[in-house]
Amino acid sequence: MGLMSDDKGMRRKKNIWSPTFIVLVFCSTSVYMVAQGLNSGITVYLSLVGMPALYAGVLAAVFSVSAAIGRLVIGPIVDAYGRMKVSVVGACMLLVGSIMPLVLAGPEVLACARFFQGVGFSVVATASATAAVDVLPKPYLNEGVGFFWLSQSFAYALGPALALFLVSMEYSASLFFGLSIVALCAVLLSLIVNYERNPHHLDANSTYRLRFQNGEVPYAKPHDWVDDNNDKSTNSLQDKDKHKQNSSISSTEKKLGNSERNDIRKMLRRSLRLSTFFTKSALPGAIPMLVICPVFGFGIYFMGLYGTSIGIAVPASFFSIAAAVMIVTRISSGKYMNKMPPIRIYAIAIVCGIISYILVIGAPSSEIYYYLSGIFYGASLGISFPVLNVVAVTNTKPEHWGVANAMVGTACDIGIGLSSILWGLLSDVVGFSVTLRIIIGLFVVAFFVAYAMFPKEKPK
Repeated sequence: MGLMSDDKGMRRKKNIWSPTFIVLVFCSTSVYMVAQGLNSGITVYLSLVGMPALYAGVLAAVFSVSAAIGRLVIGPIVDAYGRMKVSVVGACMLLVGSIMPLVLAGPEVLACARFFQGVGFSVVATASATAAVDVLPKPYLNEGVGFFWLSQSFAYALGPALALFLVSMEYSASLFFGLSIVALCAVLLSLIVNYERNPHHLDANSTYRLRFQNGEVPYAKPHDWVDDNNDKSTNSLQDKDKHKQNSSISSTEKKLGNSERNDIRKMLRRSLRLSTFFTKSALPGAIPMLVICPVFGFGIYFMGLYGTSIGIAVPASFFSIAAAVMIVTRISSGKYMNKMPPIRIYAIAIVCGIISYILVIGAPSSEIYYYLSGIFYGASLGISFPVLNVVAVTNTKPEHWGVANAMVGTACDIGIGLSSILWGLLSDVVGFSVTLRIIIGLFVVAFFVAYAMFPKEKPK
């Protein structure tokens, strides 16, 4: 019995961790490292070159707004034109935004660079997340999405550490030079993912392969199905493969109809309709994301400042601890993602978040509470984001997955970006202690919003 269970687990891991999925994870990690690194390092860089802190806030707003707009616009385009073509364009924009401060100078250049960085980041993040859902086998979709979000956990740990190391070097612009190299890696990784041209390489149960065979991919071409393993098969297997190939081609041609003639014009018009920027079916994941992200926004932007204000010796350790726990949580919780209803998993994330901020409130009396809070903060963040993404995607038709991923990402950008202004204002007016208690209350609100929005049964 034990051997059978081990064999089943090995097959599951093999199906999830395909070469394409691994490359997508590294691509996502590279992009999030650049984004997290720039967010952490630019403030220090600006202080070194004599610019006021207010300008750092303006640049943060430029990044958040451009990322949010980029996600909204790119969702329908990803669904209409394909994931990886769009991902390459986004990665190039991120690379351009990272290089600009190296070759040009001036405040307006940095603002323009942050715009390119925000749009490029949002484009690759949306396209790669949608591609990951494409290539995962349907039976392991929830678990696979949890693994994919590990890329954020690694970036959350590595990006700021790399950025602070680079900006501390004698040549302060090393920040942009080093992160440009990471952005270049994202471009190269996007270029080598070609599952849309070779769907037969995917697992037989992967969503993209099934959709292609049914003629449901609007941008696919019939000649995309070229099975290079046919020459290794017997004649009878060749006949079967050819029959399947012809069936998939004919069904694709029926679906595509005459789209070859004015493909670009029709898809562009459809992509620019306001109604295609969102899908109602993704709201059960996007609205709870919008509500819970502000509580994580405080941790991202103000936890270090709070730790410094109460005399914590190493405030940055909160982020390292949280990132390590996020990684462990997402690896260990993956097998439960397919078995437990989303609301139960989300409830665990809420409880961990509340415990985290209770410990933060007690940190002035004991430094150990501050470090322990990082454990529960990381667990809450590591569980909640994949669950909300899964709810949005599994509740949406595959042809709208790009829009669904974009909506979840936009909700995250808006929730974190706008709340940072609110938390800063409250901290100045009423102090950290009251602000932290308000955040705990918001966790409770986030749970009831999710309880009302989540599908009552686990999505099939």
